Amino acid sequence: MVTLHAVTFGYTSRPILKDISLHVSEGQFVTIVGHNGSGKTTLLKLILGLIKPNRGSVSVAQKSLSPGAKRASIGYINQGSIHTRLPISVAEVVKIGLAADSRETDITESLALLGIEDLEGMQYRHLSGGQKQKVNIARCLVGRPKLLLLDEPDAFLDQKSESEFMEILKNLNTVRGITIIMVSHNLALVQRYASRVCRLENGSLQEHPQW
Repeated sequence: MVTLHAVTFGYTSRPILKDISLHVSEGQFVTIVGHNGSGKTTLLKLILGLIKPNRGSVSVAQKSLSPGAKRASIGYINQGSIHTRLPISVAEVVKIGLAADSRETDITESLALLGIEDLEGMQYRHLSGGQKQKVNIARCLVGRPKLLLLDEPDAFLDQKSESEFMEILKNLNTVRGITIIMVSHNLALVQRYASRVCRLENGSLQEHPQW
């Protein structure tokens, strides 16, 4: 599904990521842990094709990515949630993720899958952090992704919301077969749910000893 081969990248002459290789098979739930500033977000941007490696290669579903290429089969949730003061409804947020062949009814179906269909007409800005993250997942699901990338989605969630959120991800992985790559700094949380855990440290990526 996703392969990085000998990838090195830096925004300056000093590399952030050094000679990284990673293969994620279809249907896996892989988490990448590391301290803030270790390059976790940069790694996701490389997979998304938003930036290009200085050396090495990145491919998704055996197709080489180019910078800025739109990947309809990839759902992406960045750190925290969508920050807006605009009077935008939950349905309008989810609609952002509609694929070309999607139907308007997919919005309600995606919300129902997460048990939040009652929020459809509410203002997104009035939701709790946990509710917003569920809406963000619905926004991704409405595009029918085969791969879900998450950048510290557990940030700013309380312990109860963290557990609920991770249970949702685990269900999407095991029941719907969506491949998941998630970055986090919370090893204690993710190791209960992931099929693999890798650690990013000093520019190098290593499989966590437990796996």
